[in-house]
Amino acid sequence: GLACFEWAWYKMRLYRKPIKELDDMLPAFRRTDADRWSKWKFYPGAVTIMLPRLFFGIAISTLLCLYLFICLLGQPMDQPIRGCRRVFLRWGYRFTTFLFQLLTNFNFMTWKHMSMQEVNHYEEWLGPREE
Repeated sequence: GLACFEWAWYKMRLYRKPIKELDDMLPAFRRTDADRWSKWKFYPGAVTIMLPRLFFGIAISTLLCLYLFICLLGQPMDQPIRGCRRVFLRWGYRFTTFLFQLLTNFNFMTWKHMSMQEVNHYEEWLGPREE
């Protein structure tokens, strides 16, 4: 974990010392917090939990690929997915993304279905939406 962190820290040197001309050209992509990064604050996480998180991420991704392979056996790729196969795929994705977020990012994720009336579509900036 420490070797991976040191490699990533070296690769992030352009973000830690930003180029002012580039930041002026692309202000939406500049890092405003890079000057507050301290290398020593990253060491505890890199030494203790980085490798287990990486292992869980790879394992869950592999399980998802295997699950998709099994669910899509016999499915013609030129036709839409319908019926119970679609439900199995949806719930498989939901379960694996929930598991991935919980085990690798320590994030509890939920879903909420929104109707078209609840969606804002950025109307306060773009004006009313015409359909």
